[in-house]
Amino acid sequence: MRGVDVQQVPGVQRLSNGLMTTGIVRLVGTWDGSTLNLTEPPRHATPAPGRPGRPAAEATPRALAAQQRVGVDWQELKRLGIQILEYWPDGDSVAFLVPIADQRTVQTLDHRYGPVRVSAWLERA
Repeated sequence: MRGVDVQQVPGVQRLSNGLMTTGIVRLVGTWDGSTLNLTEPPRHATPAPGRPGRPAAEATPRALAAQQRVGVDWQELKRLGIQILEYWPDGDSVAFLVPIADQRTVQTLDHRYGPVRVSAWLERA
């Protein structure tokens, strides 16, 4: 991320080990494929409804196997330009959180691990 001084983010707290933490913050900027370049100052935010969450259903053996393949494929996915922020089994599918859920990313994940549920960290304004 470029264009932000973490110490100036609303709600920032410095932990005893030197790390800094914030609450939920809304970031607005442009994504160049690897970096978020802020165009507005960070603002305090609340979670949007329908954002990705933890599993609602017990994972099936198929979903657990697909989740394990993601770990094995991690470097290949990075080589393909697919950044995965988080993933977990949910019922018979694997849920992914990615920076941007563009069509190529969703299709690649579905083809390799389908069925999948893909949510994006960044949203189009």
